[in-house]
Amino acid sequence: RPTAAPKSGLKQINCHIDILNWRQGAAFLGESETLELACTHLRARRLGEVDADEPTGILSHHLRQDDAAWRFLAEYLDRTAAHPGATWPRPTTFFAAAAS
Repeated sequence: RPTAAPKSGLKQINCHIDILNWRQGAAFLGESETLELACTHLRARRLGEVDADEPTGILSHHLRQDDAAWRFLAEYLDRTAAHPGATWPRPTTFFAAAAS
């Protein structure tokens, strides 16, 4: 995204990682493919190719996720939460202004 608010009054929140493969019946995309999506966005942020202030968004689908997707997501969240360079902001960080 070039800016956080492409239009006055509209807040843009993007997802860069979709953990499901919709072309294969909404099955888990797979560890390698999902991590590649994460690394691609993180690399682009580091290189200044995308908005460095934009968080890397991960899209989950709690009603459609299979066991493999749940396991991956749990481990991904645990590992990134433990990493000193990563933070998981509360949703209100992004949506509080829109709700007021």
